[in-house]
Amino acid sequence: MEDNSFINILIREKEGEQMAFFSDIDIEKIAQVVCAFLNTKGGRILIGFDEKKKPVELNDFEDKFAELQKFIITNIKPESIINISKAEFQENPVIQVDVIQGSRQPYSLKNKVYVREESNTLSADENDVGLLYRQRKQNEFHWEKLTVPDTDVSLLDISEIEKTIEISNSKGKAPNFGINEHVRFLQHFNLIKNNQLTNAAILLFGKEPSIYIPQCSVRVNELPQGKTGVIFETPLLLETNLFKAFNELQKYFKMKTPIIGEFSKTDWTRKDRTKFPLDALDEAVTNALIHCDYSDITNEILINVYPDKIEISNSGELIYSDSELKKNHLSIPPNPDIARMFYIRGMIERTGRGTTLIHKEFTSLDYKAPKWLNQKGKVVLTLFLAEQPVKLNNRQVSFVNSVEAYFGFTREYYQKNCNEEISERTARNDIAELIRGGWLKQIGDGNQTNYVKTDKKLPEDVL
Repeated sequence: MEDNSFINILIREKEGEQMAFFSDIDIEKIAQVVCAFLNTKGGRILIGFDEKKKPVELNDFEDKFAELQKFIITNIKPESIINISKAEFQENPVIQVDVIQGSRQPYSLKNKVYVREESNTLSADENDVGLLYRQRKQNEFHWEKLTVPDTDVSLLDISEIEKTIEISNSKGKAPNFGINEHVRFLQHFNLIKNNQLTNAAILLFGKEPSIYIPQCSVRVNELPQGKTGVIFETPLLLETNLFKAFNELQKYFKMKTPIIGEFSKTDWTRKDRTKFPLDALDEAVTNALIHCDYSDITNEILINVYPDKIEISNSGELIYSDSELKKNHLSIPPNPDIARMFYIRGMIERTGRGTTLIHKEFTSLDYKAPKWLNQKGKVVLTLFLAEQPVKLNNRQVSFVNSVEAYFGFTREYYQKNCNEEISERTARNDIAELIRGGWLKQIGDGNQTNYVKTDKKLPEDVL
């Protein structure tokens, strides 16, 4: 377990329709809330916090955690995407439960149905159950759930199915299946109906899915001269199942991503990193594969690689704004059957975290923030690969001009010798930007932190 800064965001939320807090591992009550979330709008649960949102000790943590996982997987029917994970917050073990709104309502716990109203978990009455059944009927006509005539298991890549079963059994995210129980596994997750494959089954496991679903293709274009250039190449055109497509894209980005060596800000230790955050690229690709509207026969997942950015587009529509996607939010996958298989394969760990991870990873490298937008029936994600330019203010320029190269000083010295009165926080921000721009270098850390002016010249446009 490791400290989870995301919990800092969650504990600011109020208990409500999509958020619940527990001070202890009350397995039955927690499971009731999970069931209610599945039947309503999804939600999150934090376990191990008192009424003031302070972490408390959870007794018999490991045993209770395992018992909670087993109880929910065994007793909530039908199965859905429910992630139960350990975390550490302020040196205390806590539990986070992420629940995506289900698509096969009504969900029940020991044959009893629950719904969520504001911060209350209630037993569903006859009217509630009736509404949930009608909602399920509507979901059954969703494109991914429709069957494809004259199809059977022989059209699927058995090795991918067996790999999914193996991973599922090892992670405990679904009931155990024998490695050769291919049909039973697919039937259990509604990927076979009336002995015919669903669209989702063919997309996920098909040997040649493009024969039945030509809109499943993924194309990668390289445009070294930018959008207006006349040269472009297509190094990848994938018409395979989603898992193999993901693996090929992952290999492509690993091969194309250069290694950059950087020296530490506090010493001369060299550290190597990839130029682009590969974990974030994986998340971006996964999002496109899962959230794509495959019912659009004109669809093609398109990845355009430019010198200064990567654009990933797919048919569909954003339900959150660009700013909302960069904050805590609950994922609402348009293809829940596909999302469930990615979850079982361990490719989705926590719901609604992918976009925040993408934003965090790219901005931590000083790249311009990624941008999501709706564009003529498509979702377009732009990942910028150029660093944000350093914009200097008058006091930074004045200070740099006032000291000689290799002059050493402290944060207090900078704060006192600016051409205006500033706070400690503003001084630190100023210095951080000057370090990022290469005009200063940090020496030491903690109470021993000092700074040295380098010999880099200021750009002419700020002099």
